[in-house]
Amino acid sequence: MVYLTATRPVMVCVTDGSGTVTRQQINPDQGQSFFGKAPWQVQAASLRDLQFFFQGARITVPRNATDRIELIERSN
Repeated sequence: MVYLTATRPVMVCVTDGSGTVTRQQINPDQGQSFFGKAPWQVQAASLRDLQFFFQGARITVPRNATDRIELIERSN
């Protein structure tokens, strides 16, 4: 599962490992969970306007990520 929140209105496109594509507008102070199989690819015009929560932790977006990020599950 991937959980996203936004600091301003953002249209996101989330693709799970099975190829299921979900497009969703996320507004400020609104969260959205995305379920499916790993890995996940998240696309948005500005990833900086999103907060990512994955595997129980907040994820910091790498500086070089502009409009797409891939989230891969890791075992402990």
